[in-house]
Amino acid sequence: MSSSDGANTIEKLRNNRIIAPLWDNVKTNGAGDDIFVDTSTAGQLTIRWNATNEADQSDVNFSVTLWSDGDIRFDYGPGNANLTPTIGISRGDGQWYALSRHDARAVLTNAESVEFALVPGCVDIGAYEFLGDSLDSTPPEVIDTAPVVIELGGNTTAQITEIQIAFSERLNPIDAVAPANYELRRAAGGGFDDGSDVVYQLSPTYVFDPVTGSSVVTLDLPLSGVALPVDSYRLVVRGAGLRDTAGNALHGGGPGGDYVREFAIVENTPPVAVNDSYTTIPLDGTQSFSVSAPGVLENDSDANGDPLTAVLVDGPAGLMLNPDGSFSYVPAAGWAGTVSFSYQASDGTALSNVATVTLVFNTPPVANPGGPYVVDFGLPLVLDGSGSSDPDQSAGDSFVLYQWDINNDGIFDWTSTQPIQIVPWSQIASLPQPDIANPIRLRTTDGFGAWTEATTQVTILGPGSDPLQVAGFDVQKGATQRSYIRYLDVEFNQADGLLALLDTLLDGDSTNDFVQLHRYALDGSGTPQTVDMSMATIRAVDHVLEFDFGPGGLGGNPQSYSANGYYELAFDLNGDGQLDRTLNFFRLQGDVTGDGKVTLDDLLLVRAALGLVGDNLETDLNGDSRVTTSDYSIARYAYYAGYCLANGLDLDD
Repeated sequence: MSSSDGANTIEKLRNNRIIAPLWDNVKTNGAGDDIFVDTSTAGQLTIRWNATNEADQSDVNFSVTLWSDGDIRFDYGPGNANLTPTIGISRGDGQWYALSRHDARAVLTNAESVEFALVPGCVDIGAYEFLGDSLDSTPPEVIDTAPVVIELGGNTTAQITEIQIAFSERLNPIDAVAPANYELRRAAGGGFDDGSDVVYQLSPTYVFDPVTGSSVVTLDLPLSGVALPVDSYRLVVRGAGLRDTAGNALHGGGPGGDYVREFAIVENTPPVAVNDSYTTIPLDGTQSFSVSAPGVLENDSDANGDPLTAVLVDGPAGLMLNPDGSFSYVPAAGWAGTVSFSYQASDGTALSNVATVTLVFNTPPVANPGGPYVVDFGLPLVLDGSGSSDPDQSAGDSFVLYQWDINNDGIFDWTSTQPIQIVPWSQIASLPQPDIANPIRLRTTDGFGAWTEATTQVTILGPGSDPLQVAGFDVQKGATQRSYIRYLDVEFNQADGLLALLDTLLDGDSTNDFVQLHRYALDGSGTPQTVDMSMATIRAVDHVLEFDFGPGGLGGNPQSYSANGYYELAFDLNGDGQLDRTLNFFRLQGDVTGDGKVTLDDLLLVRAALGLVGDNLETDLNGDSRVTTSDYSIARYAYYAGYCLANGLDLDD
């Protein structure tokens, strides 16, 4: 390096052994330029430069004087303008160096001299100490440590292999690296200063960045890379021995006082992660969901108080989990359902158990209790919640429960998977009446457990009208034959109440039907079989309840004898849960005359009618609106089989 090396930087000064009274882009080979060496005075050497500034060819004059006791002085003469100098001294190890107050000054014309004096240091080598500005009276302070637990005190599970101390200003570089100014003491299982302490031999290094003002001492432990063991520690920075460049002692616990901090390294306990769930997430137009920090970490914990980060273990496409616990998820468009992902909480040293986060994308259903309802005195109440809707039905969601609170007392009296509920008179008889509107509450629950409620009203009319009664009964539209039965018609004394009967058949729940059809053997014996009424089309026309079993007729197959039997059509007319009115009829394949047996007369009637075409023909035994040999075969088989209805059975048709 030389004064003519124009690539001067503080970094180069710090990393090279240099005495630089003026390091800039100058030359000494121009006209009148020279370098002069003066040894005329005992115990000192002066070197003077009469040089030229390469930037503008102006004159540059400066000198350095070296004394035998180690002192150094920089002097400056005329010229010395338009400079970009680096000025200082350096040991060249990247740590021990000192910049002059004139460093980086553009003009040094006849500038004041700068002197460096060799003074006793805290180590076994000499040190150059800059004689700083006497007007600087602000002492340096510790402003931070790494790890921060040293500054704050308390416990840490961190693996500490070195300690960094940040100061408020530039330090005397010699003081900064003197090991005697630092003490790290381990309690070694007891208390401090009890004779069992372990004191570490520290190796300090110092870095000052003039650009950022960063002033940091790093304390290396005796065994590089080996962390401090679990124990209690005390760090001391000596206030009397650590000074800034102006000689101000460290302000530790007070002016010139020591900086003392105690901390402990403890065994690390892995954090604990807790499962999370986010339910009933509405499916908005963006089909996205996000949770801000701390997110999944909010209910997680760490016994050591360490900060936690989230680490994804497994998750679906569209999920983004951030270290701070926040996350976002974008499901497929038009999708509703449950999705989950798993993660672990990290304290920087150990991982927690695996926790699961469950996301349920679902919009609650909309309850519609129907009504308002008006019911006649003594009759059942038919509640209809089929108007309820689920916004996610197209995405596969469905209703799973309909719950009714009949008297609005907060307790659900009826729970069903079907929207229509038949409430017998006995359950509503205690409601205020007559002509009083009573609130009824419906709760609908979807497949994801989300629910909503809505209210309607029911009004019970006074007991002025006649009770519902059967007034007439007809089988197969008045036909005599009982071989093929498609139609049943029951006439009542009034139309009021018929819809209540009909609704019990249409609600999908056969256990509460107020109309039931039972089949016995032809002799009326045995356990009755309940006929599935869902096979029939049933409607109320004025005051008549019409049953249509379709082209296959009662039993579903006109060619089959399995539907033969003695039938009982039973009604619960007052909604008390009891079948209190019955109508009896029979079906006997091949019986043309309707006398309950198949005789030769039946065969002859069918044979005589062969070829006839028309609706409801007496000899049309299979319901195809024509008389053919198939009808004759039905009658012939029944004749030889000897099927007949037992005598004495009640019949209402």
